Amino acid sequence: MAIVQISQIQLRRGLQQDLPQLASAEMGWSLDTRRLFIGNGTLSEGAPTVGYTEILTEHSNFLGFISSYTFAGTDAGYTSQTGATILAPVTRSLQSVLDDNVSVRDFGTKGDGVTDDTLALNRAIQQIYVSSLNGTHRNVQRTIKIPAGTYIISSPILIPPNVTLVGDGKNNTVIQATAGTVFSIVDSLFQSGTNIGTNGATLPSVISIRDLSAQTASTTAPTVLINTATDVTFDNVKFIGGNYGLSITGASSYIKLNYSFFSGAAVKSIYVDPAVTGLVARTNYFDTTNVTLPSGTTTISTLTAGAGVVKYQITNGANYRIGELKYNNSNGVTKFDDEYAEPTTALSANLFANAAGYLTCNVASTGYSIKYNHTQFI
Repeated sequence: MAIVQISQIQLRRGLQQDLPQLASAEMGWSLDTRRLFIGNGTLSEGAPTVGYTEILTEHSNFLGFISSYTFAGTDAGYTSQTGATILAPVTRSLQSVLDDNVSVRDFGTKGDGVTDDTLALNRAIQQIYVSSLNGTHRNVQRTIKIPAGTYIISSPILIPPNVTLVGDGKNNTVIQATAGTVFSIVDSLFQSGTNIGTNGATLPSVISIRDLSAQTASTTAPTVLINTATDVTFDNVKFIGGNYGLSITGASSYIKLNYSFFSGAAVKSIYVDPAVTGLVARTNYFDTTNVTLPSGTTTISTLTAGAGVVKYQITNGANYRIGELKYNNSNGVTKFDDEYAEPTTALSANLFANAAGYLTCNVASTGYSIKYNHTQFI
């Protein structure tokens, strides 16, 4: 029947919990939730069900109305069969579908280059990789996405076993520490240092970090610290600053570096403890390290067990020496061969690899500096 006249609009208002049964076409406004409802009327009037219907507004829970989701896959030109038959498709709640993907933004990060995101980043990792569930409820643990942005942190982000972190590219997702280490690899109870692996904790293993930058303003702490970990992979990661871009300590093994970039380390790009085994590096870039030398002897780099090459240039004003020092450090004995060339003015500089595993440079006076690139083979 057509509506020919509106004589009265009835409207009730109050708290959501006090919303009464509304009469036919009667409206009710929930003050606390800012939601609007209209009465359905009676069955005798033709209403399909007694009760009320919500009128959608900007404050309505739209996801609550979409109770289920079925994958269609129509891009292939047909609707995919998800169940045992085409008439019995697999359906899931929309909430579970959205929860398949985890973003640190869901836990309160800003990534605006101003806000301290330390707590939010650690909260995301700790909630997805809960220590009590680690290794037993694998459906809880999933890849954590860090969208493009600059995330300021004031203390290390703790990385326990099984974590996978993925950014939007090493120039787009930047984790920037105001001081200290950016990522610290920890055990399943989020313990590190001398406590790692104690109290029944599982040692760190099967960790993957890719497509982001880790940057610190510190020159005394490593940008990324690995301690007693197994099977840790970095893909397309930029390590910026630190005394070392990456410090690998303890009985760590199977550490893999792929297509990554090291820049601005105060001492050298990577420190590797003698106990480390199975370090694999493929197609990485290591920039040179430039050190101003005071008069006397200065430690340039640490030569851990194994062999390597240090390419260097020592300068004093317009005078310079370029060379390549090859070494082998094993059984407490360092053997090395220093081949260099310099122009007519000889420099009073002595580069020496000693038995303790240190590369040192002795110069006669101030005004010297050394630029070097250290490549090590384990």
